[in-house]
Amino acid sequence: MSNLTIDDLKKQRRWVLWRLETRDGKETKVPYQSNGHKAASDNPKTWLTHAEVTEHAHKFSGVGLVLGEVEGVHVSGVDLDKCYDPVQKRFTPESREIVIDLDSYTEFSPSGDGAHVLVVGDLRGRKGIKLPYLGCKAVELYDSLRYLTFTGRHIGKTPSELLERTVALNALYDRVLAAKPRKSGLSVTVSLSEWERPLGQCRSLSGFDWVKPFSATGSQSRGITVSYFTTDPRRPRGGRCRRCTSREKRWNVSFG
Repeated sequence: MSNLTIDDLKKQRRWVLWRLETRDGKETKVPYQSNGHKAASDNPKTWLTHAEVTEHAHKFSGVGLVLGEVEGVHVSGVDLDKCYDPVQKRFTPESREIVIDLDSYTEFSPSGDGAHVLVVGDLRGRKGIKLPYLGCKAVELYDSLRYLTFTGRHIGKTPSELLERTVALNALYDRVLAAKPRKSGLSVTVSLSEWERPLGQCRSLSGFDWVKPFSATGSQSRGITVSYFTTDPRRPRGGRCRRCTSREKRWNVSFG
């Protein structure tokens, strides 16, 4: 199937209710069945049609749909968190680009400052992700074992149906993953005398014409790396210096 209308989506047994609850000091959207028992995104027996959950929606915070394959149709979802300014009525450029690229049914989230994009397609066997992304607090992509809240507040100029967007969905997955912040060493704030102290630990550094310290990073497992600017053309080696590298006129000297 290349697309799925909202009416056909509502007829599928993939719907749940949800209630906003506080767990461990954090607000969480907990899925429920109409009988008040918990629902589970991995248990189809706890899912209903949209009409069935709507009858009981007034007792809960809202309704949601479970992502994955139902009746031969695989539905995936993208959650763009904190991407819309309801006062200015404006999306961030980055989130707007995502919505345009996916080109499928899009609606406002319950908070009104985020958006959900629903598509027909899957992540080709890859696990869902939630990562910070430029223009959003976070971007989440899931194709199974999750549910998304559903408000029905369709965002104009986006398709009124769920379209087949496997290629676009996986392209976005790659972009979000590539933008994942890389872990770095622990930043260390030190005084000038502390900057100079490592020089004495490496005999080959004595006599060098150091101009000024540049930066310091370190960790318990890797020791400390201090970067110095210098105009001295010699390469420091040996002594207690574990590693010395050069980048233009800046030497990175590692100890530990």
